[in-house]
Amino acid sequence: MCFGDQQIIIYYRYKYTFHKMRLAVLLLSTSLWVTIESEYTITCQPSVKKSSQMQCNPSHEFITALKGSKGDRGEVGIRGPRGTRGPYGNFGPLGPKGSKGDKGDAGATGERGTTGLPGPKGNSGSVGFDVSEFQEWRLRMEKEMEVLRRTVEVLGSCCTRGPYLPPHLSNRDPDDCMLVYKNRCYNLTDSGEGNPRTWQQYVEACESSGGAAANIYDPIHYNLTVNAIRATRLPRSTHLMLGMRYDVFLRQLLFHNGTEANFIVPWRPETPTRHPTHTTIQLYVKSNPHVGGQGFYNRAGNHVRQFGLCEYAVDISDNEGSGSEY
Repeated sequence: MCFGDQQIIIYYRYKYTFHKMRLAVLLLSTSLWVTIESEYTITCQPSVKKSSQMQCNPSHEFITALKGSKGDRGEVGIRGPRGTRGPYGNFGPLGPKGSKGDKGDAGATGERGTTGLPGPKGNSGSVGFDVSEFQEWRLRMEKEMEVLRRTVEVLGSCCTRGPYLPPHLSNRDPDDCMLVYKNRCYNLTDSGEGNPRTWQQYVEACESSGGAAANIYDPIHYNLTVNAIRATRLPRSTHLMLGMRYDVFLRQLLFHNGTEANFIVPWRPETPTRHPTHTTIQLYVKSNPHVGGQGFYNRAGNHVRQFGLCEYAVDISDNEGSGSEY
């Protein structure tokens, strides 16, 4: 457009792919030029008509215009509406394995499961042997070994130490005996209340008094002994030691000299035991003869008792050659 006699130069600049226009107006004294960056020039001159509008003719002449100063920065526009949410992106690559965490607390015990089904039947085992036959053979061999051992002892005493001699028994007056049986005197030895003795101490006590640890030789002797003990008015229940022994392996009752006592022994219930240390014999007597649980039993040698039974001789001059060999 042309206004009056002023020359106006208009610049059209095409920036990027958008047709944005920058307009600069310079006031000159000669003519009005309009320049387009495509080197297309439009020259505006005053029209011959009586009009303030000027006529612009195109021209190919390129005129370089002066660069105007930079304008002020415009105000920030109004924020547009929020766009719609885009699609989710793809998963990223797998990260490195993390470190092991702390051990957690133990959980509560679960309920007991149901019993499983029975398993398959196993194969049949090999044929065994009769244990009773083995035990019989063992006992037979033990008896034979014991006979052999005693034979060796007899031969040894015969050839090296002289014949076996029983302990010397001192003579006692029958009136001083609790019981007299087969030219033997039997008395109780008492260590005193609160001072019980072991089996070895009991044997030594009998020998130191001129006697020996006593034997019970047969069932009659047993009945006479327990009745005599009851007549002494000892406590209602009395345990006393005897000089007899018990062979645990051969299961034999022995006299003090080691020979077997071949008579029916009145054992207490659940005796004799087979404990390897229960080799000494004790006698349990109650004041009432009709009460059960009385009789012989075996115990360890370190077992202690207050009472024991000692054996002595009776008037040797009248009974010479009739003494017991036990």
